[in-house]
Amino acid sequence: MIDDRVRRFLVTAPDDNLHVFHVAVCLTLNGLERREQTRIYTCMAEDASFALYIAEQADVTLQEIEIVNDEETYPVRRLGSHGLTWVRPSHRRRDGEQR
Repeated sequence: MIDDRVRRFLVTAPDDNLHVFHVAVCLTLNGLERREQTRIYTCMAEDASFALYIAEQADVTLQEIEIVNDEETYPVRRLGSHGLTWVRPSHRRRDGEQR
């Protein structure tokens, strides 16, 4: 049986590393958007191992976007030597308290 799920990834690194990763995967993964040092990609499950391999070659951090108990989580699948990761910004309510 083929796993036909769509996988979502956050890829974080300095600009040069992000560029190397993007050029290597642009025909296989779908690059959706970039926010500062992080790009969002999607791919079919069968291409996830390719994404991980290129992440290692380009020395980027690759975090998978997963839903656990109705909450998004971002487990690190590969940490780049630069140590950069994406962390969800905290949201503040109008009264100043964090959610």
